[in-house]
Amino acid sequence: MENEINSHKHLDDANAFCQLQQEIPEGSYLKKDFRSWVEDKKKDDMNYSESSLDKNEEYTINSNNDKENTQFDLFQRAMKAILRYGQWVGLNPVTAILNHDIAKIRFKLCSWRFFYTIILATFQALISIVSVYNHHPTHPGYTVKFFIFWSLSLASVCTTIIFIQIASKWEILLKEILNCHLDKYIDKGISFWCDLSSIVFLILAIVEYVVYFMWEISEVLECAEIVDYNTIEIIVRNMDPAIFEIGIPYSIPIAILLQVNNIFTSANWTLADVYIICISLYLTSMLKEINKKILWVADKNYLSPSIWGTLREDYSRATRLIRRFDDVFSGLILLSFANNLSWICVQIFNVLDNGIKPQHKSLEECPYHRTTPFHGYERSIYVVFSLIFLIVRFTTMCLVAASVNVASSVPASGLYRVPSCAYSLEVRRFLDQVHDDVVALTGMKYFHITRDLVLSMAGTILTYELVLLQLSSEELDNA
Repeated sequence: MENEINSHKHLDDANAFCQLQQEIPEGSYLKKDFRSWVEDKKKDDMNYSESSLDKNEEYTINSNNDKENTQFDLFQRAMKAILRYGQWVGLNPVTAILNHDIAKIRFKLCSWRFFYTIILATFQALISIVSVYNHHPTHPGYTVKFFIFWSLSLASVCTTIIFIQIASKWEILLKEILNCHLDKYIDKGISFWCDLSSIVFLILAIVEYVVYFMWEISEVLECAEIVDYNTIEIIVRNMDPAIFEIGIPYSIPIAILLQVNNIFTSANWTLADVYIICISLYLTSMLKEINKKILWVADKNYLSPSIWGTLREDYSRATRLIRRFDDVFSGLILLSFANNLSWICVQIFNVLDNGIKPQHKSLEECPYHRTTPFHGYERSIYVVFSLIFLIVRFTTMCLVAASVNVASSVPASGLYRVPSCAYSLEVRRFLDQVHDDVVALTGMKYFHITRDLVLSMAGTILTYELVLLQLSSEELDNA
C-alpha cells in the first residue's frame, strides 16, 4: 500500500491528486490510506506555501531606503509632473501638494494659490460671459458652431471650479492612500509612464496652439499693406473680437492677458484629460500587482483558506480606494467627456463642411494680397491637426481609464484555476465578489468607463455629426 502511494509523490499538481483520488473506488482499502496521506501532503504544502509567500522576493515590501516604499510615496511621485503643471494654470490649489509629508499638504482658502485660482477663474468667467453675450441667438453672426465654441470656453471655467472641489477633498484622498495597507503592491515603473503622458500631451497641446496662432496671423498678414505695430493689434482683435466689441480699448496689458487666458483655456482641457490618464495608470498598476500575486498563488497546491482570505481583503481595499478616487474625480470625468465629444464634433464638422482646401479672400476684401507661408492651407492644417490630437488624446484617456475595469476582472481567471481539492469558502466569496462588483471609474455614476463605452462613443459622434450637418444645411437654406 505504502509503495503504491509513494509511487505518485512526483505528482505535484493538485489536479492530479484530485483525479487520482476520484479513480479509487469507494469502499476500497486504499481509499482511507490515500486520504490520510493526501491530508499530510496538504499540510506540508500549506506550510511551504505560507512561508514562501512571506519569503518570495517579488512580493516583499520594498526597503525603507526606497523613495517609493509606500503607495503614498508612489502616488506623489507618479503625479508630480501633472500636479506641477496643473497648478501653473490654477488647477488643484493645494498648498505643498508635492510634499511627501502629508501633514504639510493642506487646502487653505487663505493662501496665495487659492487666490491665484480665483483670479484666473473670475477672468475666464468674465471673458466667457462677454463672448456668449455677443454671440447669442439674436446676434446676426450666431451659428451652431459659435454656440458650441463658446460653450466649450465656459467649460474651462467649470474645469477650474471642479478642481477647487477636488482640492477640498485632496487631503482626505491622500490619507486614504496612506492607510490603504497595500504597500507591497507597488509598480515603480508607473512613474515613468505618468511623466511621459504628461510631457507628450502638453507638448502636443502647445503645438496645437502654435498652429492655431499661425492661422490667425496668416489671416491678418494676407491683407496687411505693411507689417508694423498696428498689425499686432489687428491680430489680437481678430483672435478675441467679442472683448473689443463691448468697447474695451486695446492695450499691451490687455493683449497679454487675453493671450494668457487663451493658453490657459487650451491647457485646462488637456490637463483634465492627463489627470484622468495618470490616475487610471496608478490605480491599474496597483490592481495588476495584486493580480500577479493571485495568479502566482493559484498555481500552488493546497493553500489554506486564510491565504485566499488575505488576498480577497487586499483586493477589497484596492477596489474601495478606486471608488474613493471615483467619488473625487467623477465630476471631472463627466466634464471631460462632454468637452472632448463636443469639440471633436466641431472639428469633424469643420472638415466635412469646408473640406481641406486653401482659403483666400477676394480682392475686394483684400486688395493688398500677400502670399502666406502655407499658401492658404493654415486653417486646414490647424483643423486637421486639432482633430487628430483630440481623437488620440480622448481615445487614450478612455482606454487607460477602461483598463481599471479590465484589471479588476483578471482575478477570476486565477480563481477558476483553483482545483476542487483546494477549493474553499474564501475562494467562492472571492469569485462572487469579482463577478458581482463593477469596479470602474464613472462620470458621476451616469456611465462606467469600459471598453464597450469606447465603441459606443463612435456611434455617438456619428449621430452628433448628422445633427450638426442638418442644422448647418438649414441655416444655409434660410440664408
